[in-house]
Amino acid sequence: MLVVDDVLADHRLYVQDSGLLQLIDSVLRGGDPGRMVGIAQGCPYSPLALNVRLHHAHDLGMQRAGPPLWLRYADNLTYSCQSVPEGKQMRERARSLLEQAGLNLKGG
Repeated sequence: MLVVDDVLADHRLYVQDSGLLQLIDSVLRGGDPGRMVGIAQGCPYSPLALNVRLHHAHDLGMQRAGPPLWLRYADNLTYSCQSVPEGKQMRERARSLLEQAGLNLKGG
């Protein structure tokens, strides 16, 4: 579940301009200040917002863990593994990192 406040907290690490943060907040909430979860489908800012969130929820943890090579754009994840067991290990590492951030890895 993508919590809007978590996405905004990640943005605050990089953006100090309060006006820009207010604009990002409004765009993420789709003009509904009560929206707490999810970004509206079709929101033009959602790919960048998701990339910022997943940088903290997934990428930094995967970098600390080291090889094998992995690639991600928005919510598309690819892991270059040499065996099925290594692939399963990577999937579980990603699942664990995402769950710590309140997100779910889809698929088996």
